[in-house]
Amino acid sequence: MSGLSGSGGKSSMLDTTPFRLSYDEFLEAAERVGVADTVVEPPRVNGPVLSDRELVSKIPARLVSNDALVVDEILTLSDIIGGLAESEIPGHTQQILELVLHD
Repeated sequence: MSGLSGSGGKSSMLDTTPFRLSYDEFLEAAERVGVADTVVEPPRVNGPVLSDRELVSKIPARLVSNDALVVDEILTLSDIIGGLAESEIPGHTQQILELVLHD
């Protein structure tokens, strides 16, 4: 799982690329079906919502999916958030696109 961009002494920022790419796909689909003018732009965040200290906090994580243990290790909060974004947002975006395109 990944989630932080930058390294060394630089400020840690959560990589929001998966969110942005999924939202862009959603906007393109809305345009194709003629409802783009009804879509509200999400608010922009000009920095981390969580502090650097919170993002690098190590947390014991256990993730179970379909009765199978997928993760059982200590991860940083940013890795957990980034991993969920990378794995969940594209699938949910596809579900929304299918709903929009089939209406």
